[in-house]
Amino acid sequence: MMRTKTFLHLYVALILCGAAIYIAFVFITPIAMDFRATHVAGAALIGYIGAASVVGRLGLNALAPRFGLMAMYKASYWILLASCAFWLVTNSYPMLVIFSIVMGVGYGGIAAMTPAVAAQRFGIEGLGELLGFLMTAFGVACLVGPPAAGIMADTTHDFRWPIFIAAASAVMALLAVSTVGTTRGYVATEAQAD
Repeated sequence: MMRTKTFLHLYVALILCGAAIYIAFVFITPIAMDFRATHVAGAALIGYIGAASVVGRLGLNALAPRFGLMAMYKASYWILLASCAFWLVTNSYPMLVIFSIVMGVGYGGIAAMTPAVAAQRFGIEGLGELLGFLMTAFGVACLVGPPAAGIMADTTHDFRWPIFIAAASAVMALLAVSTVGTTRGYVATEAQAD
């Protein structure tokens, strides 16, 4: 299963969306302080992402039976991308609050539906082991995304670079997940071919 294109595309999508999310976690407080927010107000933005992720986990996941699991999973990536696009034009603390809430919803949807998507695409046999490998993508994202953004911010002395990197990562994540088919039979055929 791990040798299939479907697994590769899901893994890459998770690395890229994770990079966007972790960059936000690391840089949103310093960016808020550039807008003259207090340390507490800046840290609260991370709390808004977390609280909104509950809405994404419950709300978007609940819509999956009606609109289709893959459709809602891809919608979560669209929401993440929309939040990053909004972050690019943010110029005040209230706008950062909106960004945090929207990003949290997309992040929550992705986190909640990834196991279900894996089960739909690959079946439940060996699912625990497969998810163990699949979720290492977030670890890779954490190790690569924020440091790369930090190097760019330190080199250019501009906190906009982490936002650009997060937005570019969100775009590439959406492109990667968009190639994942919607029926389990596609994966079964692909796995047999390998």
